[in-house]
This record gives sequence, C-alpha cells and structure tokens, in this order.
Amino acid sequence: MKKPRNIDIARMAGVSSATVSRVINKTCAVNEETYKKVIKAMDALGCEDRLKGALPARENPKERESRKIVIMCVPSISNPFYDMIASGIQAAANHFGYELMIYSQMLNGQRLNVLIDIARSNRVAGVITLEPLSREELERLCAATRVVQCCEYCEDSNVSYVSVDDRLATRTALEYLKSCGCSKFGFINGPMRYKYARHRQESYLNFLRENGLQRNDDWMLQLSSVDLSISSAVIMQMLSRENPPDAIFAASDVFAAVAIKTAKAIGLNVPGDLMVVGFDNIDMATISDPAITTISQPKFQMGYVACNLLADQINNPSAEPQRVPASSRLPAVMTEASTLS
Repeated sequence: MKKPRNIDIARMAGVSSATVSRVINKTCAVNEETYKKVIKAMDALGCEDRLKGALPARENPKERESRKIVIMCVPSISNPFYDMIASGIQAAANHFGYELMIYSQMLNGQRLNVLIDIARSNRVAGVITLEPLSREELERLCAATRVVQCCEYCEDSNVSYVSVDDRLATRTALEYLKSCGCSKFGFINGPMRYKYARHRQESYLNFLRENGLQRNDDWMLQLSSVDLSISSAVIMQMLSRENPPDAIFAASDVFAAVAIKTAKAIGLNVPGDLMVVGFDNIDMATISDPAITTISQPKFQMGYVACNLLADQINNPSAEPQRVPASSRLPAVMTEASTLS
C-alpha cells in the first residue's frame, strides 16, 4: 500500500502541506485546532508513527514572543531594483512589530541549508524570498518556517506570492514601440533562471509572431547578470551590425540605460534612430539622458503586500496560500520618458 504523502494528509485535514511538515518535522508549533486536525488526518491515514516527538499544539509564551524576526532573501543588494521592495517590507514589518534581517546570497546548494539553519535556530517568524527557488527547495524551506514569495515565484508550487504579470507588461512595452513606428525589435534579457526573464522572453517572441515581425537572434541578448561592462560590450556588438534593430525592449532599466549610452557612443540618435523601453522605473530611468520610457513596477507596494501575506500566515497558520498577481491589484504601467523629466 502506498504511503500517504504530506499533501494527502493536508487535503484530509484541510490545511496546507507546509503546516503538515511543521507538525511532523517539529520545526515550529501550530495552534491547537490546526494541530488536532493534522493528528486526526494522520491517524485516519494510518501514519501516526511519523508523529514521534512532534511539538505540542501550543507554544510557550516566551517562545512565541521570541519569534519576531522576518528574513528577506535577496539575490543581490547591489541591484537598485530591490531598494523600494525592501522599504515596503520594512514598513510592513515595523507595523507588525517584526525585526527585518536581510540575507543576500544565492539560495543554491549549501546556502539554502544555512538559511534553513538560521530560520530554525533563531525561531524566525518567516521568510520573504525574492529568489527563484524550485518546488523541492521551497518545500524544504516551508518545512522550517513560513514563506512568501515576492516578484519571483515557483510556478508549480502552492506557496503564497505577489508579483507583476510579466507577460502582459512586456506586451504593453512592445505595443508602445510598435505604435511609434518601430518594426525591428531588439530584446535585452536577464538570466533564464528567473521567472521574469522566461515570461518576458515568451511574450516577446509571441508578439513578434502574432504581428508578423522579423525575428533576428542577433537582436536577442541573454545576459547573465546586471553587469554594466559586459552589457555595454554585447549591446555595442548588436547595434554595430549591418542590420541593427530600431527598437530595444530591455528587461531592466539598467540594461536600457546602457543601451542608450552605447547607442549615443556610436553615433545613433535616441529616440530618432533607436527607441528604448526599460522595465522597473528605478531612479536610473529619470537621470538617464534622455530619460527612459519604462514599465513601472509597484515595488514598495509589492514588498508591503508580501509582508502582509506573511503576517496573515503567522496569525492564521491554516489559511490557504494567496496569490496576488499585480495585473489585478498592483498594475505595472507604462511611464513615458516625457513624464519622467
């Protein structure tokens, strides 16, 4: 007979798989009602032996008071995109009385183990991750503490997240460029390990196909990081070809700013010879010369909502995961260069 999985127990108990994991793995206690539901479901499924040494339903008040730390996991503190998100998380954390810690490491391999150890040893209230994690990695992290995903999220997981609709936002940018008379679209993208990069590339290729526009692989740049020197070299190579694009959609304002600077360096007029649209609406979009037309992500709001979702999980551990697509509640909108200066 097949051994019941955590998801089977969760369905019978009417709770999340992460809650079942917390009960079984003794990572943190849950409220009495939820605990009883899990115990009853496990008993009915014949897997009560897995409960050996599980934590009791109620916490010691001193332990509960010590769980006042929220960890924000960010891939890089040097990327200006994360500044306003961190500010939003900090504002919400202050409101709920939590201390905010920042863990700035790629969560791969041993580093994920380190984060899990930190979460367990410091009785962390929860983690807000801006990192792309696999389903298996998320499940391990959820077994140790509560988790909310912000911006990046695993598409086949059942973990709460808040994010913009990258496909829709990309289409908005490309339709703008097309309305300006552009027909040869370049695309500067980030690492494909990120959801945003996959979704924006998918939307870009679909837009070209649906509108009968030329696809030229020489106009598609895949950059491994937001590195100014590397991006400048490959963008110059693209724009110096015999048949360059007349428009560029950049997956970040950093790439867009480099594209504008590089174009001017080789004698191209922006926006006369080349139009550029960026993404994020960071400060760089305003100080670039000319200012960057960009897709504006509601960065502060996304951070604030992510921390709100985490607080909801802390206060109601049996609550269903929530998915907040920014297309419906936090719209990403086009901000034209003329409105930035």
